[in-house]
Amino acid sequence: MTSAIVRTNPTAGTATTSSVRDNFGFAADEINRLLRATTDKQATAGTTALSATFSDVPTFELLDGVRVLLEIGSANTTTTPTLNVNGSGAKSIKKNDGSSLAIGDLVAGGYYEFVYDSGESSWKVFNTPFALDETSLFTTMLGGLYPVGSLLTTTVATDPGTANYFFNGITFGTWEAFAAGKVMVGIDSSDTDFDTVEETGGAKTHALTQAEMNHNHQWYNNSAGGSNNKRIELSTGTSAGSYDDEANVSPFSSSSDIFSNLYTDNNRGVTGESVTAHNNLQPYIVTYIWKRTA
Repeated sequence: MTSAIVRTNPTAGTATTSSVRDNFGFAADEINRLLRATTDKQATAGTTALSATFSDVPTFELLDGVRVLLEIGSANTTTTPTLNVNGSGAKSIKKNDGSSLAIGDLVAGGYYEFVYDSGESSWKVFNTPFALDETSLFTTMLGGLYPVGSLLTTTVATDPGTANYFFNGITFGTWEAFAAGKVMVGIDSSDTDFDTVEETGGAKTHALTQAEMNHNHQWYNNSAGGSNNKRIELSTGTSAGSYDDEANVSPFSSSSDIFSNLYTDNNRGVTGESVTAHNNLQPYIVTYIWKRTA
C-alpha cells in the first residue's frame, strides 16, 4: 500500500494547520485499515458466503497480509465458503496450507484469525492462539478414528450421530444400523462366497436334502456266520458290502428264507429327507453395529 502521508508537511508556503490536519487524516485512515481491522472483532453472517463489517474502518482495502479477527456466527455448510469484509468482495477461505476446509471447520461461536493472501486471492484462516476450538479438535479426532465407512460395535442403542454421544456438545457423523442378524467374515478374493465387501449369504436354519444326507438302505445276502445268514445294512456306500451298521437276521432254511426269496443283494438307493429345518447357528452374542455413512 502506498501511504498518502506527506512526510515533508508542513512546508514553506503551505498553511500549517491544513497540512498537519491532512496528514493526521491520512494517518487515521491507514491506522483504521491496517490496525483497527486487525485488532477489532466482528461476528460473521452467513454459512456459505460469510460477511463481516468493521464500522470503524471507513476505507478497507484487500492488501496482502491484512488480518481480521472474526467470531463465526454459523458453522460453514460447504467446503468452499467465501468471506466478504466491508464490501471488498467475496474471496475464498482456505486453510493455512491452501487446502479446502471441511464442512463444520468454522464452528459457530469460535474465534478465528483471517489473513489475506493476495497471491491466491483468498483468506487463510487460523485458530487464534487464545481460543482453543475444542469442537473442531474433537471432531477431527473422531474423523481420524471413524472415517466414512467405518463400523462401530457397541452395546449402546443410541445412534452415534446423536448430539453428546461421544463428547458433550459434540455432534459427529451420520450413521446407520448395519449387519442386522448377521456375523461378519473377512474378505477372501479366492472364494466367491466372500470376495465382495458387504456380500451376504448363509442361513439361520436348514432342512437337509436327500443328496446332503447321502445314506443307503441295503439288503445283503452274506454267508458270514452261516450260509443262510442275512444282513440288513445301513450304509453310506453305493454298493452292497460297504456298510456302516448292520443287523444279523437268524438263519432260515433255504426253502423258507423269505429274504432270499424276496431279495437278492440290493442297494435300495439314497433315501430320507429332513422334514423340519435344523438349527444352523454358531455360538453368538448380540451387539449394536453402526456404519458411518457421512
